Amino acid sequence: MNRLFLLFFLLLLYLVFSCTKKSTSRVYQASAVAPSYTTDDIKNLKHLGSHIVDKGVSFNIYSQNAERIELLIFDDPESNSPAAIFPMSRFGDVWSVYVEGIGKGTYYGFRAWGPNWPYDPTWRPGTTIGFKQDVDSFGNRFNPNKLLMDPYARAFHRDHDWSKGSAGSGYYRSSVSYGAAAKSIVVKEGEYPWSAEEMDYWNRKKQGLTLGWQDLIIYEVHVKGFTASLQGSIQYPGTFRGLGEMVSYFKDMGITAVELMPVHEADDETYWHYMTIGYFAPEVRYAFHPKLGSQIADFKWMVEQLHKNGIEVILDVVYNHTGEGGLWREKIPNGNYTDPDDIFASGKFWNYDPVELATLYNFRGIDNQAYYGLGDGKGGGNRQEYWDSTGVGNTVLCNSAVGKQLVLDSLRYWVTEMHVDGFRFDLANTLGRDKSNLANWSPNTLLKEIVNDPVLQAHNTRIIAEPWDAMGGSTYHLGEFPKADNYSTSKMAWYEWNDKFRDWMRQFINTDNWKLNSSNPYDGGSVMTGSQILFYDNDVWGQDRRAPYHSINFITAHDGFTMYDLLSYTSKRNGKGPLNPDGEDPLSGDDNNHSRNWTNLEEKRQMHRNLATLLFISHGTPMMLGGDEWMRTQFGNNNAYTKGADNQYNWFRWSYWKTSWVTGEPDPNARWRMFDFYKKLINFRKNHRYVFAPSDYNLSGTSWEFAWKKPDNTNADATTWAGETIGIHYYNTSPNKQIYIAINMEEVDVAFTLPFGLNWEVRLDTQSFYDQDSNTSQKTGNFGEAGSPVGGTVVTGGGNYTVKARSIVVFEEQ
Repeated sequence: MNRLFLLFFLLLLYLVFSCTKKSTSRVYQASAVAPSYTTDDIKNLKHLGSHIVDKGVSFNIYSQNAERIELLIFDDPESNSPAAIFPMSRFGDVWSVYVEGIGKGTYYGFRAWGPNWPYDPTWRPGTTIGFKQDVDSFGNRFNPNKLLMDPYARAFHRDHDWSKGSAGSGYYRSSVSYGAAAKSIVVKEGEYPWSAEEMDYWNRKKQGLTLGWQDLIIYEVHVKGFTASLQGSIQYPGTFRGLGEMVSYFKDMGITAVELMPVHEADDETYWHYMTIGYFAPEVRYAFHPKLGSQIADFKWMVEQLHKNGIEVILDVVYNHTGEGGLWREKIPNGNYTDPDDIFASGKFWNYDPVELATLYNFRGIDNQAYYGLGDGKGGGNRQEYWDSTGVGNTVLCNSAVGKQLVLDSLRYWVTEMHVDGFRFDLANTLGRDKSNLANWSPNTLLKEIVNDPVLQAHNTRIIAEPWDAMGGSTYHLGEFPKADNYSTSKMAWYEWNDKFRDWMRQFINTDNWKLNSSNPYDGGSVMTGSQILFYDNDVWGQDRRAPYHSINFITAHDGFTMYDLLSYTSKRNGKGPLNPDGEDPLSGDDNNHSRNWTNLEEKRQMHRNLATLLFISHGTPMMLGGDEWMRTQFGNNNAYTKGADNQYNWFRWSYWKTSWVTGEPDPNARWRMFDFYKKLINFRKNHRYVFAPSDYNLSGTSWEFAWKKPDNTNADATTWAGETIGIHYYNTSPNKQIYIAINMEEVDVAFTLPFGLNWEVRLDTQSFYDQDSNTSQKTGNFGEAGSPVGGTVVTGGGNYTVKARSIVVFEEQ
């Protein structure tokens, strides 16, 4: 009996051990494809990146021209020596490997061989065995000494550390970058604990029950710059969480959407971060003590705080070029070069761009031909060089199969996983360039696919274009971006940054004798009422019929002067200075700024209020530059993008603005009054959205109506438009109150006769009388409330009100 029992017990142990062994993952056991995936799906670009699946992780990467790709896994992300190496199998143009027994938090990268550097089994890291040339005649730039970041990685452990190894080719071709490179991190998606409040917001957003399409009031801001100076005032200054801590500030101002300057993982050589290298990864430098991809949770926490307060999150995204830049430029002094600073002076050096020298972070080393425009941009020319429409040395082939997939996958990820509400596309013109001839442009490209995308439509995603790029022909297409094929039901269409609005308004305030009918080629009547000719009338493509709100109206943005500088400097000052301590790229920045130095501080603030008022009372979607409400200065620098600009003078100087008294600068009380003016102006627009934020152009005359008026209250005529003074009477506003706006940019006071039959309260008067330097109040006197108008003024119908020179007054029916 005991013997039988012993045999039975041993048999039971064997069965338990066998079952356990069969169900246990095998660490570092690899196969070509994950059990749950099909090779057809892999070929069709369905699983690019790293994904936790089955009992391990699937890795897939696109390369049409590679001849061998290997996956390198690291236990120590700082080590030059990988813990394991796996050759990948090719399915179509996708390379795949599935590794069991690993998961969340795994560090990895790739290395690749191709025609310019064929695989040789005797090759070892740090050698050039098999090397032919850094770049061949087809444009291949493979180099197995460079560890390549996954273009689809959800997080990276840090930036590239150039002190540990070069990512460059040419004479750095044998430098091993494994320890230096930023490691991609395997991330488990869907595990962040979104709050019930956030999920309720997200569901309402999908149903269109949050902000209307016409209700955006956008505040453009840099994540780090907004809070970096708040050491001791908030817990996480200069980070995603720090911005989330400041949500009450946005709510207090009345902002409905923050537009964040780039937050995708980027090369660390600039402050602005427009050199993206990871389109799915939040910027690691904006995390608080980043660890194993914690920047993802930090970003999501920030999003939650904003959504809790009804504020949308719009990301500035840069798909037109990557952070790998162009060829490495060498500056060779000519005979006029006498001083080290002359390297920044034109005419004192020759530029030499050797084709061998370029940075290999990821795209370039994975498949240079597949991702970038080369040669003449249509398949010929010298394909060792780059076709450039962006001004930074490379152009992404956004309309190639893999380019389209990358952009759409990235957008969908940030919407579905990260809960982002919208996107502003840097140099969006590039996304419409024909892959077979990059000099040609059409809206019927990726641009159309984006607004037609069912995922983006399902989330009512805001899609905003910077409708130009830098060079290469066909560079400017304001008003030509498409709407969705199902626009009548989805309302999906491109918003566009309207630089014609910007330039016209700047000239109206800063240029003497700029008239209401002066055009650029659009006049004041057009830009103040939604630029109908751009966004409704048929364009050259036989399309349009969009709405006024598709015009993103702005006067200042990160590109260019702040509002204070626009009224303080006649020309840019981009050389050595507080925002450019190294004197880098001093000739950059726009020279055509329409700026002016208003030397009298009271008058300068009056012009500031005029511009702000015109921005928020015009039809369209207003976007303001963060800091303008405090009269932020960049000391005349209109392109403060350099690495040296990441300093206290460029960050929001909260304490300085609120407390410091400096001769020749606005005093703290004046800054507080300007801040209060912006708050009240934004609130006034929101409370009168029926006038200032229409959802259509009212061509039928049934939803809202207005009349252009002479100062004597008769209808405006050609003489009016040839001047600088006009009235706008919004009269068909029932059941809401009527509004009358008096604009006088003449150099003399003008008496306006108010419409008969009503009493009119002064809601807003921009004149400097209510904002004198001697004023010690921190509340604006330029704004009134119902029952408490500016100056206590109520004008009876048919009565006159003197509008001071170069000022604007807004009246509301009593």
